[in-house]
Amino acid sequence: MQTFKIFTIMKVKILFLLPIMALAACNPTEPIDKITSPINILFKGKSPYLDWYLSDTEAFISYSARMYPVDTIGQSYERVRGAGDNTITLQNGTKVTLRDEYTLKNNGDETTLLLTRKASFLPNTSNTQSHKQIREEDFDFSQEYAYTIQTATPINLIRPQVDNCNPIPLCYYDNFIIEWNEDAANENGVVVIAEWTGCTMHGHPQATYLANATLVDDTGLATLDTDLFEGIPDEASVDLWLIRGNINTMTGEGEVSLGEILESSPERLQEILAENPELLIQLQPFMLGSGAVTHFSFFLIREL
Repeated sequence: MQTFKIFTIMKVKILFLLPIMALAACNPTEPIDKITSPINILFKGKSPYLDWYLSDTEAFISYSARMYPVDTIGQSYERVRGAGDNTITLQNGTKVTLRDEYTLKNNGDETTLLLTRKASFLPNTSNTQSHKQIREEDFDFSQEYAYTIQTATPINLIRPQVDNCNPIPLCYYDNFIIEWNEDAANENGVVVIAEWTGCTMHGHPQATYLANATLVDDTGLATLDTDLFEGIPDEASVDLWLIRGNINTMTGEGEVSLGEILESSPERLQEILAENPELLIQLQPFMLGSGAVTHFSFFLIREL
């Protein structure tokens, strides 16, 4: 009887240490040097998430992230793309350099972007001169804008239960059910990403990367398709991401179309922009979004 007790205690310690060893082997703070496989998108329909992911349009995204089990309260982050100086050549050869300065503010139910867009007009010159660094005092025009979007509801993970006592659960790949707090007003759905960086329950990490992504309705409950784990082996340490959000594209639509005045002289163009500031947004549309991200890790079990 005593021998059985010792064996049981040792077994519990080993099972408890396995997740810690896996985390140590797959330190998330270490960057992945080479991504050997792109994200495999299983969802084939239309989605504003895909519009953002597949485009290089300038974008300002504010989002909250909850990382189970270490941070269930969540932190706020920003993801900004393409906000540096950008030079656009107009039909008459005039070049316009745009520079954006911004502030993202989360006011509870609403997220506000305060944007200052500056423009510098250059005559038709060589490419070398057009890419010269623009000084602050060289900008000819500056306009301030304010845009508001509904803040995405944070995602609370309900199932599987992940806490300090069960930091990395063992989850069977078939009939894998996840549960979260639904948002009936979210028509965009929830993105689910299964990511494998080469770590397993046993052995050394492999030099590989694989991620499958799909989209489910924001009903608070979903049974994950086994295709989400295609290519991920038994006992792999998998990161699961749940993402929802609101994304709008700001095009600066107004009474005056940019196409109507593109052939104007730089001087006349500045006058028109002063009278119709939305034209400056038409020159370079952008995306504004608010998102919520939740993450947890688990060991994928294929063989019972």
